[in-house]
Amino acid sequence: MGDRAAVLYKAQRQELVLRQLPFVLHQAPMHPMLSRVSTTANDLARINAHWAEGEKR
Repeated sequence: MGDRAAVLYKAQRQELVLRQLPFVLHQAPMHPMLSRVSTTANDLARINAHWAEGEKR
């Protein structure tokens, strides 16, 4: 939210006209970053099971 406000502010200061680009949803590979300290083996098993279920669809 702060980035959006900053961009709008700078555009206004420079008298630029902005238009919002369309939101395009696409399926790209996801690469989660998990911490070994805070992710339990049970958490990892649940994540992997959920992921495998999603790949079947």
